[in-house]
Amino acid sequence: MAVTRETQEDIDKNYTPDENRQMADVVLDTYRLTLNLVLEIGASLMRWVLASLLAINGAGALAVMGMPIPASFKLWAAGLFTGGVIASIGAAYMIIRSHPKLTRLIGDAIGYWHSVKIDGERVASMEGHEDRLNDLQNKLSRAPNRLGFASAILFCAAAIVTVVGSVQAL
Repeated sequence: MAVTRETQEDIDKNYTPDENRQMADVVLDTYRLTLNLVLEIGASLMRWVLASLLAINGAGALAVMGMPIPASFKLWAAGLFTGGVIASIGAAYMIIRSHPKLTRLIGDAIGYWHSVKIDGERVASMEGHEDRLNDLQNKLSRAPNRLGFASAILFCAAAIVTVVGSVQAL
């Protein structure tokens, strides 16, 4: 199915069908690689970082309960560590929710470039996947990044409360 040219921008993008097909081969390979990176490397890194945040905050919450420090310091430290656990779980949840949106957009780009590969016609109004993908990635990563940062800050705050409590207990 050939796509009709509607604008001058569309005409400018259509060099020859063979040139467009060659471009489609290159772009399809790039998007397939991008999809693999999003799914494999992104998921692996996410699991490692979030598991680490969860582990250090969870261990901190348990460890502080057995320390000989004033009860008020224990409660504050345990509360901050628990907040770190909740923030890391929240970050994981937000990342999990973002994957379908990212993969859908990458899939749309692959579908478009596959049609270019078949019929050799490009349509400017259907391009711009890179910009939309970058915009979506930036938008979807804000909340998980902030929650991960909050988890690390809560861990540090809890550690400070624990040290101050330990010093006061001396």
